[in-house]
Amino acid sequence: MHKIRVAVVGTGFGAKVHLPGYLLNDKYDVRGIYAHTPGKGQAVAAQYGIYPYGSIDEIAGDGEIDLVSIAAIPKEHFEFAAKAIRAGKAVILEKPMAICTGESKELLDLAKENNSKAALVHEHRFDPSKQYLKKIIETGEYGETRSIEILKHMTYWNTPESERLYDWFADREAGGGMTGAHLSHQLDFLHFIGNGPLRQIQGFGFTEVRNRYDAKAGKYKKHTSDDSVYALAVTATGIPAAINISASKFIKIDHVRIFTDKGELRITGQDSIEFYSITGQREEMVIPAEFLIKNYQSDFRINSFVCLIDAFYSYYYQNGEKRITTFHDGYEIQRELEQIKYEEREV
Repeated sequence: MHKIRVAVVGTGFGAKVHLPGYLLNDKYDVRGIYAHTPGKGQAVAAQYGIYPYGSIDEIAGDGEIDLVSIAAIPKEHFEFAAKAIRAGKAVILEKPMAICTGESKELLDLAKENNSKAALVHEHRFDPSKQYLKKIIETGEYGETRSIEILKHMTYWNTPESERLYDWFADREAGGGMTGAHLSHQLDFLHFIGNGPLRQIQGFGFTEVRNRYDAKAGKYKKHTSDDSVYALAVTATGIPAAINISASKFIKIDHVRIFTDKGELRITGQDSIEFYSITGQREEMVIPAEFLIKNYQSDFRINSFVCLIDAFYSYYYQNGEKRITTFHDGYEIQRELEQIKYEEREV
Protein backbone atom coordinates (compact mmCIF):
# COMPACT_ATOMS: atom_id res chain seq x y z
CA MET A 1 0.00 0.00 0.00
CA HIS A 2 1.31 3.43 -0.98
CA LYS A 3 0.80 5.87 1.86
CA ILE A 4 -0.12 9.47 1.10
CA ARG A 5 2.40 11.81 2.71
CA VAL A 6 0.56 14.73 4.28
CA ALA A 7 1.30 18.11 5.85
CA VAL A 8 -1.37 19.78 8.00
CA VAL A 9 -1.95 23.54 8.04
CA GLY A 10 -3.59 24.96 11.17
CA THR A 11 -3.45 24.15 14.88
CA GLY A 12 -7.11 24.83 15.70
CA PHE A 13 -9.39 22.38 13.89
CA GLY A 14 -6.26 21.12 12.17
CA ALA A 15 -4.79 19.86 15.44
CA LYS A 16 -8.15 18.81 16.94
CA VAL A 17 -9.54 16.83 13.98
CA HIS A 18 -7.28 16.68 10.90
CA LEU A 19 -4.08 15.58 12.62
CA PRO A 20 -5.59 12.86 14.86
CA GLY A 21 -7.70 11.67 11.92
CA TYR A 22 -4.66 11.11 9.72
CA LEU A 23 -2.76 9.44 12.55
CA LEU A 24 -5.65 6.99 12.99
CA ASN A 25 -5.73 6.09 9.28
CA ASP A 26 -2.93 3.77 8.17
CA LYS A 27 -3.17 4.99 4.56
CA TYR A 28 -1.51 8.29 5.50
CA ASP A 29 1.92 9.35 6.71
CA VAL A 30 1.84 12.67 8.58
CA ARG A 31 5.10 14.52 7.96
CA GLY A 32 4.54 17.91 9.57
CA ILE A 33 2.34 20.83 10.58
CA TYR A 34 2.32 24.60 10.06
CA ALA A 35 0.64 27.38 12.05
CA HIS A 36 0.65 31.17 11.69
CA THR A 37 0.85 31.78 15.42
CA PRO A 38 4.46 31.65 16.62
CA GLY A 39 5.13 28.65 18.83
CA LYS A 40 1.85 26.81 18.20
CA GLY A 41 3.09 24.76 15.27
CA GLN A 42 6.29 23.87 17.11
CA ALA A 43 4.36 22.77 20.20
CA VAL A 44 2.00 20.49 18.26
CA ALA A 45 4.87 19.12 16.17
CA ALA A 46 6.84 18.28 19.32
CA GLN A 47 3.78 16.59 20.85
CA TYR A 48 3.35 14.25 17.86
CA GLY A 49 6.97 13.91 16.77
CA ILE A 50 6.49 15.56 13.37
CA TYR A 51 8.22 18.42 11.56
CA PRO A 52 7.27 22.08 12.31
CA TYR A 53 7.03 23.85 8.96
CA GLY A 54 7.81 27.56 8.95
CA SER A 55 5.50 28.60 6.10
CA ILE A 56 3.10 27.37 3.44
CA ASP A 57 5.89 28.03 0.92
CA GLU A 58 8.12 25.55 2.73
CA ILE A 59 5.38 22.92 2.46
CA ALA A 60 4.80 23.70 -1.22
CA GLY A 61 8.52 23.29 -1.89
CA ASP A 62 8.80 19.96 -0.08
CA GLY A 63 8.99 17.22 -2.70
CA GLU A 64 8.24 14.61 -0.03
CA ILE A 65 4.67 15.90 0.48
CA ASP A 66 1.77 14.55 -1.60
CA LEU A 67 -1.18 16.18 0.18
CA VAL A 68 -1.72 19.46 2.03
CA SER A 69 -4.60 19.39 4.52
CA ILE A 70 -5.68 22.99 5.15
CA ALA A 71 -7.58 24.06 8.26
CA ALA A 72 -6.73 27.77 8.21
CA ILE A 73 -9.24 30.61 8.54
CA PRO A 74 -11.38 31.12 5.39
CA LYS A 75 -9.67 34.30 4.18
CA GLU A 76 -6.42 32.28 3.89
CA HIS A 77 -7.95 29.33 2.02
CA PHE A 78 -7.34 30.71 -1.45
CA GLU A 79 -3.69 31.65 -0.90
CA PHE A 80 -2.73 28.41 0.83
CA ALA A 81 -4.65 26.08 -1.50
CA ALA A 82 -3.44 27.87 -4.64
CA LYS A 83 0.22 27.58 -3.57
CA ALA A 84 -0.19 23.88 -2.80
CA ILE A 85 -1.96 23.13 -6.09
CA ARG A 86 0.57 25.06 -8.18
CA ALA A 87 3.29 22.99 -6.49
CA GLY A 88 1.59 19.79 -7.68
CA LYS A 89 0.06 18.79 -4.35
CA ALA A 90 -3.34 17.29 -3.68
CA VAL A 91 -5.46 19.38 -1.31
CA ILE A 92 -8.04 18.70 1.37
CA LEU A 93 -9.50 22.08 2.32
CA GLU A 94 -11.78 23.12 5.16
CA LYS A 95 -15.12 24.65 4.29
CA PRO A 96 -16.11 27.15 3.07
CA MET A 97 -13.95 26.76 -0.03
CA ALA A 98 -13.05 30.48 -0.03
CA ILE A 99 -14.61 33.82 0.88
CA CYS A 100 -16.22 34.42 -2.53
CA THR A 101 -17.30 32.61 -5.69
CA GLY A 102 -14.50 34.21 -7.71
CA GLU A 103 -11.80 32.68 -5.52
CA SER A 104 -13.59 29.32 -5.51
CA LYS A 105 -13.80 29.29 -9.31
CA GLU A 106 -10.10 30.12 -9.60
CA LEU A 107 -9.21 27.27 -7.23
CA LEU A 108 -11.42 24.89 -9.21
CA ASP A 109 -9.73 25.93 -12.47
CA LEU A 110 -6.26 25.62 -10.90
CA ALA A 111 -7.03 22.10 -9.70
CA LYS A 112 -8.17 21.12 -13.20
CA GLU A 113 -5.14 22.70 -14.90
CA ASN A 114 -2.71 20.97 -12.53
CA ASN A 115 -4.60 17.66 -12.42
CA SER A 116 -4.77 18.03 -8.64
CA LYS A 117 -7.06 15.84 -6.57
CA ALA A 118 -8.84 18.31 -4.30
CA ALA A 119 -11.71 18.00 -1.84
CA LEU A 120 -13.59 19.92 0.84
CA VAL A 121 -13.90 18.82 4.47
CA HIS A 122 -17.59 18.00 4.74
CA GLU A 123 -17.12 15.09 7.10
CA HIS A 124 -20.71 15.02 8.36
CA ARG A 125 -22.00 13.35 5.18
CA PHE A 126 -20.15 10.28 6.50
CA ASP A 127 -22.15 10.20 9.74
CA PRO A 128 -23.94 6.81 9.86
CA SER A 129 -27.34 8.46 10.32
CA LYS A 130 -26.93 10.52 7.14
CA GLN A 131 -25.53 7.65 5.09
CA TYR A 132 -28.47 5.44 6.09
CA LEU A 133 -31.01 8.24 5.68
CA LYS A 134 -29.93 8.70 2.07
CA LYS A 135 -30.67 5.04 1.37
CA ILE A 136 -34.04 5.24 3.13
CA ILE A 137 -35.06 8.25 1.05
CA GLU A 138 -33.96 6.60 -2.20
CA THR A 139 -35.82 3.34 -1.51
CA GLY A 140 -38.98 5.12 -0.32
CA GLU A 141 -39.39 2.53 2.43
CA TYR A 142 -40.76 5.15 4.82
CA GLY A 143 -42.72 7.10 2.26
CA GLU A 144 -42.23 9.73 -0.40
CA THR A 145 -40.30 12.75 0.86
CA ARG A 146 -42.36 15.94 1.01
CA SER A 147 -40.12 18.43 2.82
CA ILE A 148 -37.05 18.85 5.03
CA GLU A 149 -36.48 20.92 8.16
CA ILE A 150 -33.03 21.54 9.64
CA LEU A 151 -32.78 23.26 13.03
CA LYS A 152 -29.46 23.81 14.78
CA HIS A 153 -29.32 26.06 17.84
CA MET A 154 -26.09 26.54 19.80
CA THR A 155 -25.31 28.62 22.87
CA TYR A 156 -21.66 29.67 22.63
CA TRP A 157 -22.46 33.19 21.35
CA ASN A 158 -25.61 34.05 23.32
CA THR A 159 -24.08 36.94 25.31
CA PRO A 160 -21.15 39.34 24.72
CA GLU A 161 -19.14 37.47 27.39
CA SER A 162 -20.27 33.94 26.49
CA GLU A 163 -18.25 30.78 25.91
CA ARG A 164 -16.58 31.88 22.67
CA LEU A 165 -15.10 35.35 23.00
CA TYR A 166 -14.00 37.62 20.14
CA ASP A 167 -11.74 36.01 17.53
CA TRP A 168 -11.62 35.69 13.73
CA PHE A 169 -14.94 33.81 13.77
CA ALA A 170 -16.70 37.05 14.78
CA ASP A 171 -15.12 38.91 11.84
CA ARG A 172 -17.08 38.72 8.57
CA GLU A 173 -14.11 39.90 6.47
CA ALA A 174 -12.04 36.98 7.80
CA GLY A 175 -14.76 34.57 6.68
CA GLY A 176 -16.28 34.03 10.11
CA GLY A 177 -19.92 33.33 10.89
CA MET A 178 -22.67 30.75 10.67
CA THR A 179 -23.14 30.89 6.90
CA GLY A 180 -19.67 29.62 6.05
CA ALA A 181 -19.13 27.42 9.09
CA HIS A 182 -22.50 25.71 9.51
CA LEU A 183 -24.84 26.47 6.61
CA SER A 184 -22.19 25.08 4.24
CA HIS A 185 -22.46 21.70 6.01
CA GLN A 186 -26.25 21.69 5.63
CA LEU A 187 -26.04 22.57 1.94
CA ASP A 188 -23.57 19.72 1.43
CA PHE A 189 -26.08 17.43 3.16
CA LEU A 190 -28.83 18.58 0.77
CA HIS A 191 -26.46 18.01 -2.18
CA PHE A 192 -25.68 14.55 -0.80
CA ILE A 193 -29.26 13.33 -0.39
CA GLY A 194 -30.44 15.17 -3.53
CA ASN A 195 -27.56 13.93 -5.73
CA GLY A 196 -26.61 17.38 -6.96
CA PRO A 197 -26.62 21.17 -6.46
CA LEU A 198 -29.73 22.96 -5.25
CA ARG A 199 -32.33 24.19 -7.69
CA GLN A 200 -32.62 27.41 -5.71
CA ILE A 201 -31.86 29.00 -2.34
CA GLN A 202 -32.48 32.30 -0.61
CA GLY A 203 -31.94 33.51 2.91
CA PHE A 204 -30.56 36.02 5.37
CA GLY A 205 -27.79 36.18 7.94
CA PHE A 206 -28.08 38.34 11.06
CA THR A 207 -25.95 39.39 14.00
CA GLU A 208 -28.09 39.13 17.13
CA VAL A 209 -25.31 39.86 19.66
CA ARG A 210 -23.49 42.82 18.13
CA ASN A 211 -20.59 43.31 20.56
CA ARG A 212 -18.22 40.68 21.88
CA TYR A 213 -15.49 40.78 24.48
CA ASP A 214 -11.93 40.49 23.16
CA ALA A 215 -9.85 39.01 25.97
CA LYS A 216 -6.54 39.86 24.27
CA ALA A 217 -7.42 43.53 23.76
CA GLY A 218 -9.27 43.79 27.07
CA LYS A 219 -12.27 45.50 25.48
CA TYR A 220 -15.49 44.89 23.56
CA LYS A 221 -15.40 44.78 19.76
CA LYS A 222 -18.11 44.89 17.13
CA HIS A 223 -19.23 41.43 16.05
CA THR A 224 -19.57 41.70 12.26
CA SER A 225 -20.18 38.09 11.19
CA ASP A 226 -23.59 36.42 11.25
CA ASP A 227 -24.40 34.52 14.44
CA SER A 228 -27.73 33.38 12.95
CA VAL A 229 -28.83 32.38 9.45
CA TYR A 230 -32.21 31.49 7.98
CA ALA A 231 -32.60 29.91 4.54
CA LEU A 232 -35.14 28.29 2.23
CA ALA A 233 -33.92 25.91 -0.47
CA VAL A 234 -35.09 23.38 -3.05
CA THR A 235 -33.00 20.25 -3.62
CA ALA A 236 -32.00 18.88 -7.02
CA THR A 237 -34.89 16.43 -6.69
CA GLY A 238 -37.40 19.22 -6.02
CA ILE A 239 -37.78 18.83 -2.23
CA PRO A 240 -38.25 22.10 -0.27
CA ALA A 241 -36.03 22.60 2.80
CA ALA A 242 -36.13 25.14 5.63
CA ILE A 243 -32.90 25.80 7.56
CA ASN A 244 -32.50 27.72 10.83
CA ILE A 245 -29.02 27.94 12.39
CA SER A 246 -27.99 30.11 15.33
CA ALA A 247 -25.21 30.28 17.91
CA SER A 248 -26.94 32.95 20.00
CA LYS A 249 -29.71 30.85 21.57
CA PHE A 250 -30.03 29.71 25.19
CA ILE A 251 -31.23 26.15 24.56
CA LYS A 252 -29.36 23.67 22.34
CA ILE A 253 -31.37 22.02 19.56
CA ASP A 254 -29.96 19.88 16.78
CA HIS A 255 -32.27 17.97 14.49
CA VAL A 256 -32.95 17.12 10.88
CA ARG A 257 -36.56 16.22 10.08
CA ILE A 258 -37.65 14.55 6.84
CA PHE A 259 -41.42 14.72 6.34
CA THR A 260 -42.94 11.99 4.16
CA ASP A 261 -46.44 10.87 3.23
CA LYS A 262 -46.12 8.15 5.90
CA GLY A 263 -44.79 10.25 8.78
CA GLU A 264 -41.52 11.84 9.89
CA LEU A 265 -37.92 10.64 9.86
CA ARG A 266 -35.79 12.44 12.43
CA ILE A 267 -32.00 12.38 12.81
CA THR A 268 -31.36 12.57 16.54
CA GLY A 269 -27.59 12.01 16.51
CA GLN A 270 -24.65 11.02 14.33
CA ASP A 271 -25.68 7.38 14.63
CA SER A 272 -29.38 7.49 15.49
CA ILE A 273 -32.64 7.94 13.52
CA GLU A 274 -36.25 7.83 14.68
CA PHE A 275 -39.46 7.44 12.69
CA TYR A 276 -42.81 8.87 13.77
CA SER A 277 -45.75 7.41 11.86
CA ILE A 278 -48.89 9.39 10.97
CA THR A 279 -50.65 7.47 13.77
CA GLY A 280 -48.15 8.80 16.33
CA GLN A 281 -46.12 5.62 16.81
CA ARG A 282 -42.39 6.12 17.44
CA GLU A 283 -39.80 3.71 16.05
CA GLU A 284 -36.14 3.89 17.03
CA MET A 285 -34.47 2.64 13.89
CA VAL A 286 -31.55 0.24 13.91
CA ILE A 287 -28.81 1.41 11.55
CA PRO A 288 -27.38 -1.61 9.68
CA ALA A 289 -23.77 -2.51 10.42
CA GLU A 290 -22.69 -1.59 6.88
CA PHE A 291 -23.38 2.08 7.66
CA LEU A 292 -21.73 2.20 11.09
CA ILE A 293 -18.22 3.55 11.53
CA LYS A 294 -15.49 2.80 14.02
CA ASN A 295 -15.49 4.96 17.15
CA TYR A 296 -11.85 5.95 17.40
CA GLN A 297 -12.47 9.00 19.58
CA SER A 298 -15.20 10.53 21.73
CA ASP A 299 -15.16 13.48 19.31
CA PHE A 300 -17.39 12.10 16.55
CA ARG A 301 -15.98 14.60 14.05
CA ILE A 302 -12.71 12.69 14.09
CA ASN A 303 -14.48 9.40 13.36
CA SER A 304 -16.30 10.93 10.37
CA PHE A 305 -13.09 12.64 9.20
CA VAL A 306 -11.31 9.26 9.16
CA CYS A 307 -14.07 8.01 6.83
CA LEU A 308 -13.69 11.10 4.64
CA ILE A 309 -9.95 10.64 4.15
CA ASP A 310 -10.49 6.92 3.60
CA ALA A 311 -12.80 7.83 0.69
CA PHE A 312 -10.29 10.44 -0.49
CA TYR A 313 -7.58 7.78 -0.65
CA SER A 314 -9.66 5.83 -3.18
CA TYR A 315 -10.40 9.04 -5.07
CA TYR A 316 -6.69 9.94 -5.08
CA TYR A 317 -5.66 6.64 -6.67
CA GLN A 318 -8.72 6.53 -9.00
CA ASN A 319 -9.79 3.11 -7.85
CA GLY A 320 -12.90 4.05 -5.92
CA GLU A 321 -16.17 5.91 -6.38
CA LYS A 322 -16.36 9.64 -5.71
CA ARG A 323 -17.97 9.91 -2.30
CA ILE A 324 -16.21 13.06 -1.11
CA THR A 325 -17.10 16.72 -1.72
CA THR A 326 -14.86 17.72 -4.64
CA PHE A 327 -13.79 21.25 -5.55
CA HIS A 328 -16.53 21.27 -8.18
CA ASP A 329 -19.08 20.51 -5.45
CA GLY A 330 -17.46 23.13 -3.22
CA TYR A 331 -17.73 25.75 -5.94
CA GLU A 332 -21.45 25.03 -6.33
CA ILE A 333 -21.92 25.34 -2.55
CA GLN A 334 -20.01 28.66 -2.58
CA ARG A 335 -22.36 29.98 -5.28
CA GLU A 336 -25.32 29.00 -3.10
CA LEU A 337 -23.81 30.60 0.01
CA GLU A 338 -23.57 33.90 -1.84
CA GLN A 339 -27.36 33.90 -2.20
CA ILE A 340 -27.55 34.42 1.57
CA LYS A 341 -27.75 38.16 2.18
CA TYR A 342 -26.35 39.74 5.33
CA GLU A 343 -28.78 42.06 7.10
CA GLU A 344 -27.33 44.79 9.30
CA ARG A 345 -29.77 45.16 12.18
CA GLU A 346 -30.48 48.68 13.35
CA VAL A 347 -29.78 49.47 16.99
